[in-house]
Amino acid sequence: MLIQLNKNNDMKSKNMNSFREKQLIKEIKKIISNEIINIRFFAFTIITIVDIKLTKDLKCVKIFYSIYNTNENYIYIHKSLISQIFYFKKQISIKLKLKYIPELFFVYVDVMKYYVNINSLLH
Repeated sequence: MLIQLNKNNDMKSKNMNSFREKQLIKEIKKIISNEIINIRFFAFTIITIVDIKLTKDLKCVKIFYSIYNTNENYIYIHKSLISQIFYFKKQISIKLKLKYIPELFFVYVDVMKYYVNINSLLH
């Protein structure tokens, strides 16, 4: 009987951690998206947060983004996002009460190539 209780407690703990991770990802995505919109540097560029991956220890976040409707080089935009990491971390620390602010890593994803590939496979 005691073993069963420990398993239930472990399940509750895993579910709570999973819920906490999902909530944290949702909030970080919302903060980063809003701050990208607020930065005037990206006024003529549409940057979309495609996905966010969070490590189990909650110390690192990979932010996968895509760029639409732009003539600018994605490398230039990527470098600009990286230069704003401190600002993004500061906004996360202000809006979320976390013991540790995770490290942010931006990863460019070319979604248009992905869509073209899927479209060609379907036809």
